[in-house]
Amino acid sequence: MIATLWIGALAAALCCVLQDPAPEVEAAKARLRTAMSATAIAFEQSESGLSLLARFDHDGDRKQTVCVALAPNQTNGLVCHNIYTTVWIGAAAAPDEALMRRVFAQAKKLGAFYMLNEGGTWAIRFGLQFDATDLPETLSADHPRVKELRDLVRFVDAVGEETDAWLNGANDMK
Repeated sequence: MIATLWIGALAAALCCVLQDPAPEVEAAKARLRTAMSATAIAFEQSESGLSLLARFDHDGDRKQTVCVALAPNQTNGLVCHNIYTTVWIGAAAAPDEALMRRVFAQAKKLGAFYMLNEGGTWAIRFGLQFDATDLPETLSADHPRVKELRDLVRFVDAVGEETDAWLNGANDMK
């Protein structure tokens, strides 16, 4: 009897571990694509397929790319997508202390600056989270969540362009 209960408990635990989260993730990605399409912001999928890229033109032939991560961060029932842009790239050298203090001393109402080393290249990015927990499958341009996404993408672009120009001057990150 105890062996049967133990085997049943083990089988139930194994089923929980082996459940494929892919349908949930794919559904979240599809809802995000739908929401991005409804924003009327032009975008394309990144070469890696991991993000949607919105490219913005600014005065002085300056450009900024905002990335919207397709794969959601899922915790405690929340479904969030990262929206970010790169404001500084330092190749193999990490940013010095003075640069770090300049960038990280900036306060924004939303989002944060962060540093990362990706494939041996150091970068500083600005990003925030879009809460897509209750994002419906069908959306129109006037839906409040679409307006929120549009505003967040444009906000990341504005902060990214402002910071890029401030840090890099005429050497636009593009």
